[in-house]
Amino acid sequence: MDLGDLPHAVIRRSKGGLPAEALGQIFVTLDPTVASWRTLEFISWQVRDWSRSGRTVQIRSRGLPPVIGERIQLGTSLRIIIEFFVVGLDTDPERLLREIEEFATDLQGSQRMYCLDWSNGTIQRKNE
Repeated sequence: MDLGDLPHAVIRRSKGGLPAEALGQIFVTLDPTVASWRTLEFISWQVRDWSRSGRTVQIRSRGLPPVIGERIQLGTSLRIIIEFFVVGLDTDPERLLREIEEFATDLQGSQRMYCLDWSNGTIQRKNE
């Protein structure tokens, strides 16, 4: 993993992780479309909701330098990173995986609950 993908500010602020803490990251790559922008907004809301409920999760963006040598990267390197900070892995080594699985399940549940479709450029309620 590139060191640029680590949450440097959090690590500097706390001078490292907590005992028995793991960092789980989900990398999301989106197309430069309105539908992707809305997907990002929906995922960002879910992360915010989880964080407000006491989960240690955050979402951030990562972009690489605009140019490396002759290669132009601007417009191609943007990634969204969802990060889960989970403690207690010394007694429950699978806790991080369950946390990520629960996030995915909650995200799918939110999609079903709101019944929104934004794939065709407009936002519409869909029938289940």
